[in-house]
Amino acid sequence: MIRVHELATQTQSLASKSSSHADKIRQVAVISRSSNKMRSPLVLAALAMVVVLTAAVVFLAWQWPFTREAVLQDLEEASMSKVDIGAFHGTYFPRPGCVLDHVTFQHNPRAGSPPLITIERLRIESGFSGLFTKHLRYSRRGSSYSGTSSRFRGALSNV
Repeated sequence: MIRVHELATQTQSLASKSSSHADKIRQVAVISRSSNKMRSPLVLAALAMVVVLTAAVVFLAWQWPFTREAVLQDLEEASMSKVDIGAFHGTYFPRPGCVLDHVTFQHNPRAGSPPLITIERLRIESGFSGLFTKHLRYSRRGSSYSGTSSRFRGALSNV
């Protein structure tokens, strides 16, 4: 009879342990479901950011303003001159832009006439936000001017 009582006690303690174990499993399952619900908006936000960044990269690759041809065309239109570039180097980080070496502005189309402006090195750069707003910065090193127009001297001093 004592043995039956001991077995009954052991069975009850095992049953209570297994029910507490089952409760713990249920709690973990509830926590897991609630954390999955919280992860869903985070995953969607991360995917949205990836889509936006990919679209920005594709747009900039398609409309990159710092190609040799685009910069040459912009300089010729702005100066109303024939522009020659010795060397062109694109830059991407930390600021997107380009570096032009041995830039000459030839305003007089006659052969043998001296260039209007020569610039040893011209750096054109922008911030990444400036790529969308068309805001650029220019810096020059080693420039010279030949001619009589003060209009071009003023333009050269602002570059």
